[in-house]
Amino acid sequence: MKYLTREQAIQEAGLEAVVQAEQYNAYDYWWDKTTNTYLFAGEAKGYSAEFDCPVTVYAIYEQDYDVVMAEEDLSNLDWEIAYYLVK
Repeated sequence: MKYLTREQAIQEAGLEAVVQAEQYNAYDYWWDKTTNTYLFAGEAKGYSAEFDCPVTVYAIYEQDYDVVMAEEDLSNLDWEIAYYLVK
């Protein structure tokens, strides 16, 4: 698994896969105790030219625990997003 920018994720897995991952259900989330953040992740299949094989791109959203606790509607939060790619 490696960290990517959005542009790299698109190059690796394709725009469709990245957009599908970004549109994942925001209410499927968990709290990461080690970083004190709430996380939720979408995933979508794509094809990597570098790996020359099918890959999965993950769009992993992070939000500070204290901010989430102050919000009842998670859709209003300002999530930070990171992209990861796995073979």
